[in-house]
Amino acid sequence: MTTYSYLLVLFILLDSYCSGYGYYYSSHYRKHFDPAIASFTKEPNIGSVWFTQHGNYMYLNGSVSGLPRNSHLGVHIHRYGGLGNMCLEAGPHFNPFNM
Repeated sequence: MTTYSYLLVLFILLDSYCSGYGYYYSSHYRKHFDPAIASFTKEPNIGSVWFTQHGNYMYLNGSVSGLPRNSHLGVHIHRYGGLGNMCLEAGPHFNPFNM
């Protein structure tokens, strides 16, 4: 279990740009973690991804449709969910172990 003062705020950016598809959920650090959900509702990309923490493990489960076939898309998680200032408020990539 990490000692960060905040539970990671999850936000997914597809295709390496800030598209504004969906929303974010955040929560302060505590022993019980509510699931975080990223939903994509802007055509043609539709779907959801669920992030759930149980003990020391983080589980991802979800489905997103409408992505280009045979494309190389990256998924990464930012420390914060802010979309302001041209997405600079999302902060750095979440990297709890500085790897």
